[in-house]
Amino acid sequence: MKVRTTQIETHKQQDALEHYFRNLCQILGAETDPNTLTAQDLYRYAAERRQETFRGRQITGQTIRKELQALKSGLKIAKRRGWVQGTIEDWPQPKKDPALRSQAGKLHAPEIVDAWLEELGRTPKADGARDQAELDALLGLRAAEIKRLQKTWLRKAPPGFPTPGIVTVPDWAAKNRHRGRPIVERPCRGILAA
Repeated sequence: MKVRTTQIETHKQQDALEHYFRNLCQILGAETDPNTLTAQDLYRYAAERRQETFRGRQITGQTIRKELQALKSGLKIAKRRGWVQGTIEDWPQPKKDPALRSQAGKLHAPEIVDAWLEELGRTPKADGARDQAELDALLGLRAAEIKRLQKTWLRKAPPGFPTPGIVTVPDWAAKNRHRGRPIVERPCRGILAA
């Protein structure tokens, strides 16, 4: 199975795809002709992958889903370009595992955050880092959402709102955009002039 990584937006995405295909090739075989893949091969892959561990933990259903999705997307592109003939209709749907408590976000007391921001402001090498960190803290957005932040998302809050401004994150920019969640409005202080 050859991987062609074209039109990939970031190195992080390319690294992830290469990692997924490394795992796929280990079980399905690096020399497997994509035209010979069957649904049975995919179910075998999911079952074998589920038995593997990483850092002492069983591979999660979420990881297997991502790997299979990468393969499915790759096969769709390959079919459009005439590199493969057929498609597989029946794909495994591994069950999601419960979230790990150790990976959950942690809340910090306001005085700890204030002390950290204060220290950032005193660090000469961190020029502008305090402003960025304060913006991140005020908005409460995920890191990926912060990276996509655009000025057009900022608007004045409606009258009577407890903050001067609102940041509206459109569906396409939110992490969970594939779930079609409604537009998220998050209050922010000091971002827009009243």
